[in-house]
Amino acid sequence: MNRLLQTRLVLPALLLLAGVLFLSPSAVLDAKTVDCVPSEGCPEGMEPPACCQPPPCEVYEHIKIKKAIRSLYNRKGVKERVIKQAGGDNRAAAVLLDEWVKNKASKMGSQLRCKWEAPYSYPGQYETKSWCEIFADLPGDNDEKRSKAEANDKVNSCSEFIDAIWTHEGHHLEKCNTTNSTVRANEPLTVFAAEEREGYRLEIDSLKANLEQYWHACSVVADAETERQIAAAGISVLRDKASKQTPKKPRASPGGK
Repeated sequence: MNRLLQTRLVLPALLLLAGVLFLSPSAVLDAKTVDCVPSEGCPEGMEPPACCQPPPCEVYEHIKIKKAIRSLYNRKGVKERVIKQAGGDNRAAAVLLDEWVKNKASKMGSQLRCKWEAPYSYPGQYETKSWCEIFADLPGDNDEKRSKAEANDKVNSCSEFIDAIWTHEGHHLEKCNTTNSTVRANEPLTVFAAEEREGYRLEIDSLKANLEQYWHACSVVADAETERQIAAAGISVLRDKASKQTPKKPRASPGGK
């Protein structure tokens, strides 16, 4: 049976991007994630780059990739087409949708603007199996069951990326553990796509939360370019300032009192 019919893929759209973003074999042996987004401010007497170093462009680009992939699961015309192609078979429709998403995602590699060199490399491929366990397909790691701690020890990338993936995975695991496997395997395509979109939303929110922590801790030393990137990622960069507006006079009560 086609493997896609046996498992519910997580991050399927990034599989073909792996050829562009993945680690080189030589980087595997000593691979380990690093924290890429500062979350604490500069100690007194210190300033960047010793502290509060701006997040690398790969973090912003990772968010853009996730947003783009999430949107692919929301194409009404595509969903209608694959349902028709599948002849009403929900599993087959899910396979067709995943194949379409992969094809579209594979073209994103040519649009990447960051170097994606270690330690900012693509974090790998992950999927939630039908028996509700997370498996990772990493360099030198042929589709093995992995915990988040193990993934952090085997991937030369940002720890924030792994945290975000596990947030995404947690959504699938919750659904897997609370839904009958037969029902889940035959869910309508609209339900399948909605779950994928929600997983990506949670993943994006996790990455944005990292940037929000950075901005809260480091905005006083951030430059204009970092401020622009943070704002473009959807995080408010309004600094706390006292209002300069003149307070409005209270309206007179009825009767002039």
